Amino acid sequence: MVSGDIVFYGNNSTLHARTSFVSSPNKATNRLLHRVWINPHEHRSFPEDFAKYRFGYDDQI
Repeated sequence: MVSGDIVFYGNNSTLHARTSFVSSPNKATNRLLHRVWINPHEHRSFPEDFAKYRFGYDDQI
């Protein structure tokens, strides 16, 4: 990847793990991460339990 590239992953169908994120002290190398919900017309249905997270997590924590 190079600067300016964008990647989309289907989180509900991608097997993954993660470690805790440590922010870089250098603002030029920090990451920018946005959560988006994309529902194409021909998509697999999300479980009903996912609906509570569609508008963010702030009020869920």
